[in-house]
Amino acid sequence: MKLPTNSIRWRLQIWYASLLLIALAGLSLAVLRLSRIHRIRLIDQQIVDRQRSFFDVVFRQDPQAQKRPMAEGEEPPPDPKKLLAQLQEESLNPSSSLLQEFSDTDPGYYYFALADRDGAVLFASENTPEGFTFPHRLKRDDFERNQFRGPFREHLRRAPGGIRVCFGKESSHSLKEMDQFAVSIVLFASGFWLVGLAGGWWIVGRALRPVKEISETAVEIAEGNFDKRIDLAGDQNELHQLGQVLNHTFDELEASMERQRQFTGNASHELRTPLTVILSETQRMLKRKRAPEEYRASLEVCQKAGLRMKALVEGLLLLARQEISSVVEVKERCDLKCIVEESMGTLRHVASEHDIVLMGELVTAEISGDASALRILIDNLIENAISHHSGQGRVVVRLCNLEDLIELEVEDDGPGIAAEYHDKIFERFYQIDKSRSSGHSGLGLALVNKIAENHDGECAVFSDLGKGSRFIVQFQKS
Repeated sequence: MKLPTNSIRWRLQIWYASLLLIALAGLSLAVLRLSRIHRIRLIDQQIVDRQRSFFDVVFRQDPQAQKRPMAEGEEPPPDPKKLLAQLQEESLNPSSSLLQEFSDTDPGYYYFALADRDGAVLFASENTPEGFTFPHRLKRDDFERNQFRGPFREHLRRAPGGIRVCFGKESSHSLKEMDQFAVSIVLFASGFWLVGLAGGWWIVGRALRPVKEISETAVEIAEGNFDKRIDLAGDQNELHQLGQVLNHTFDELEASMERQRQFTGNASHELRTPLTVILSETQRMLKRKRAPEEYRASLEVCQKAGLRMKALVEGLLLLARQEISSVVEVKERCDLKCIVEESMGTLRHVASEHDIVLMGELVTAEISGDASALRILIDNLIENAISHHSGQGRVVVRLCNLEDLIELEVEDDGPGIAAEYHDKIFERFYQIDKSRSSGHSGLGLALVNKIAENHDGECAVFSDLGKGSRFIVQFQKS
């Protein structure tokens, strides 16, 4: 069966299982080695103790000498001939304690052997293993040595006078216990590893459960359920933070789609009116022959409707271009004072037609941005102030250099705007009084706000009914 290695859960499980296996294997090996070293040292100590008891019996040491602590490597210096004679005498004595201690062959029994310098056996206990031979001659600096000979543990040493001594113990039972302990450790580690795998699978599944919920929620949203959100109940962990970010993203997406629907509906509505006017006028004029004056009047109506459509389409294109480019792609150093003066020069005659005085209080203010977009921003602010003025007043354009900001202000002494409309007038197609907005699509201030955002600026309005309005745009100096 092929494992789903593309699954995050399986990948985490494989990594977790591998690390747990390595950790358990290392720990088990360490425990086994330490346990084996301890058991072997215990056997060696038993052999050494038996060896000392043996020589105490052979040389009939007095109790006071036995109590005296011996330095490492210290041994009574016996005469080799006397030693052999004493051992032979003991072995020929049926009541000898040596025969009783070194004659049985029950598991765990002890045996000994003595050899000359060349390894020829001089004397050995009756229970010495069959085929016993002394190993190669010990090195000069190898005073004593421990070794295994099959199931037998032996302690070899060089005694004074050239005698080589070997004391051993049958250790099959201890070796079997060590093997059983190793099997127990392996079984315990394997069981713990399997339990760890099951626990890891459950923990990984629990940890990834929010990911599954996020995926299911995203699928539901993609299928059109835009009000669906991720349930954030639970621990405040990284996935909780991810859920918050995604919920915020879904909110922005829903708001964007809602704005898109409103934009489409408003654009359709705004375009429907001039189209209806043009179609109704052409159908009316084609029903019968008309006088030239009637045709002229009808064409003027169609022209006005067409100009309104043209202004609406141009405004939509400008706004779409600004929304697609969330930042200014092509920047150039430009002086806002020159752009404002050009805009005021173009719109001064429009202000005079409304009996409005257009004034400027300008200073040099350089900014890095799109000069054509900034010109559209200034034109729309001034046109908005003129078109919504009741006439016989003034519009003042100010340009100020602050510490870190460049501030553009357009102030009029017109009828003003009620506070409840301050946040709405920057929305697309929004018009407070449609009867006084002939020829305007409601995109001007939305375009102003978007251009300001693309230049890292902010747009605000300060106005009260009957006290005029002030539109302020602040740009960061660059």
